[in-house]
Amino acid sequence: MSILEGLAVTQCSPAAEPAPAVSADRFKAWMFDLPIACAIEGVRFLGQRLQAQANYHAAVLSCSSSSDITSANCRFAGEAASDYINEWGIMAQKASAALASPPQAMAA
Repeated sequence: MSILEGLAVTQCSPAAEPAPAVSADRFKAWMFDLPIACAIEGVRFLGQRLQAQANYHAAVLSCSSSSDITSANCRFAGEAASDYINEWGIMAQKASAALASPPQAMAA
């Protein structure tokens, strides 16, 4: 018995309405401008987080008690959470700008 036996073959029917044409500007915005803008923002954010990590390690080195270390940990975690929340907002704005308007409106 063949693997293909028993599979029903259906005919594809054409769509009721053709898909709307996408303008060259919108295509460029979605396929090039938005990914590049997001990559730039991602690298910028990575640099910001790496700097925060370095600052955190420097702060831990200067701690003289376990309570100081706990405070440094809490401060670092709180700042990281805030930074990530803000970053999601920035990325959402970039995507909204790409969807709503031509590429020039997406400038960083």
